[in-house]
Order: sequence, then structure tokens, then C-alpha cells
Amino acid sequence: MPFMGWLILLAVFVTGAWLCAGAMSSRPAGSSGTNQPVNAAVRSRDMKALNRQQLQKMLRHIATARPPAPKMGAMCYDMGPPPNRAEYVCPTCGEKTLYTQQQAYRVSWEVESCRRLLKEIPGGAVTLDESAWCRKCQPDVKEPALALRLRFDDGTTRTVEQVNPEQLRLLRDFFAGKLAVKGVEDMETPLKEKLGELEKLLGEKANPPKE
Repeated sequence: MPFMGWLILLAVFVTGAWLCAGAMSSRPAGSSGTNQPVNAAVRSRDMKALNRQQLQKMLRHIATARPPAPKMGAMCYDMGPPPNRAEYVCPTCGEKTLYTQQQAYRVSWEVESCRRLLKEIPGGAVTLDESAWCRKCQPDVKEPALALRLRFDDGTTRTVEQVNPEQLRLLRDFFAGKLAVKGVEDMETPLKEKLGELEKLLGEKANPPKE
């Protein structure tokens, strides 16, 4: 090959190497080219059981990450008057139980809100026990309340008594990998401010004591 041809090939090679190096240097440090979300594993919709080590890792992330600024919600939320009567239908046996006054309000708001929020939590590791509201399943209960069941991949379960919609919102946004919980009227509160309550719900700590 003539000497001029070698010079042209050398120039093309040097130019290509320079362009490649420039492209690599423009990528942010630590980027792998994929947009991997924080806590991606628990955002999977097929989570059938909870892993304790994973929960501890997520709690530590909330404890150490910079919390987002609180966000005020709309102040024009209009709630209708509470119902005087409400019929509870047991999802297990299908029995209908009639409630009045304060209990009617709890059926129409508390139970329905928790059911709706549970559908937003991935997989089947978190379930509701509504049996206390059914007079056929538990006829001796005087003050019915919902219970939360957590299933772990080591075969154990955890029960949280008297669960409410606020706690379900915490778990919903926690399992979604968020750093803030969205409440009623779209108000957002940093999960870091709710860390203690999350630890009690999950039965795990951000920094568990060493054995």
C-alpha cells in the first residue's frame, strides 16, 4: 500500500478512537446505560413473600437518603355525610352483616379504603384479615377491626392488629420504592418521618442489632 494510504488509515483510526473516548467520558460516573430504579426488586409485581434482609436494606435506604420536601395537598376535598347504615359482605364466606352509625362509617370508609390500597401493594405477601367484621366468622367480636398479615420467605408470618388506611398507604409507597408517602388530599410526607412506624409494621429495623 502506498505511504499516503497508510497515513489515511492512521488518521481514520485516531479519529475513531478519539470520538469513542469522548462518548465514554460524557456518560455519568456509575452509569451502566440502564435506568435501574432504586429498590427495583420489590417493585416486581410477582413478589409472593417478603425477605427480611431486603426489608432491612430498604429501611436503611430511607434512613440515610435525603428526604424529599413535604408537599401540601389540596384543601378543597369534599367528603359527603357518613352513612347511617352499611352492609358488610365477608370476602371469605359471603355472609352479610349490617352495621349502623359509627360502625357503618368504618365499613364504608375504613374497610373499603384498606381494600383499595391493598390492591396497590405488589404480589400476595401482604393480605388483610377481615374476619372480625363478619358475625358468622367471628360472632363474639365486640369491636371489629382489620388485621394485616405479612408472609416471609422463611415460612413465617407476622400479624398486625387494628390496621388502618394510613398504615396501608405507608406500605404501598414503601414497597413502590418511594421516599415519601402520599396521603389524603395528595399531601406528601417523607417516609423518613414515618420510619419508626414502618419498622413496627414490618417487624424489622433499619439497623438491626448484631447477634
